[in-house]
Amino acid sequence: MNLKYCTCLCFLVASWLHVSAQDESLQQLADSYAAEYLAYVSKHAVIFSGVEQQSLPYVTRNHSYFNKQTFQSGRLSYNGVIYPEVLLRWDLYKDELIIFSPAISSLVLKKENVDYVEINGYHIFPLDTDSLPGCPAAGYYSLLHSGNCMVIERKNATLQWNDEDGLRNYYFTFSSTFYLRKDGVYHKIKNKNSLLKHMATHRKDLNRLIRSYGLRFKTNAETIIVGVVKEYEKLMCQ
Repeated sequence: MNLKYCTCLCFLVASWLHVSAQDESLQQLADSYAAEYLAYVSKHAVIFSGVEQQSLPYVTRNHSYFNKQTFQSGRLSYNGVIYPEVLLRWDLYKDELIIFSPAISSLVLKKENVDYVEINGYHIFPLDTDSLPGCPAAGYYSLLHSGNCMVIERKNATLQWNDEDGLRNYYFTFSSTFYLRKDGVYHKIKNKNSLLKHMATHRKDLNRLIRSYGLRFKTNAETIIVGVVKEYEKLMCQ
């Protein structure tokens, strides 16, 4: 179904509201289109509100979406209602969650109405700035761990360009920023030392754990941070 079809449907319904109840043929036609439309969008009809996604004014070598450019099936909680299977994608450049809409294809969800999204094994939620010290900027974050400590990740896509043969080429580079919320304070985690300094009581044990991974922090930050925080919580309970 396309936008033209939906426009036609809305026109028919609007026309039906202004005609005599005796015009049964027009009423039946409007009812038929309405039933077909609702059957097509099914459970997604409730959440299709927002603005149409705007494309960039130039072509880029790669895309700015999380994992894949195509829509992927995910679990969405929207205004307290859970939709177990919707088609979504996350634009890391504009920090937008986009849902597939039968009417206009790509619809940007209103951030204030999104509770969370689960896609590709990640729990993505909108974070609002609060009064806690060190709170990062508002936006969508991945929840990597939630216990006595919380670990969240901000994924970013940055637009870059270079000039080759007189032509400007645009492309995206990607980065992640990790935050540890501990004892009511957010801490930015840049490296191993910035992680361990917040867990000084068990620094030696945790340092041995990191060495046992045999991984570089720069390229495996998520695995190391989550593993260390979980171990720290276990040690604190002993």
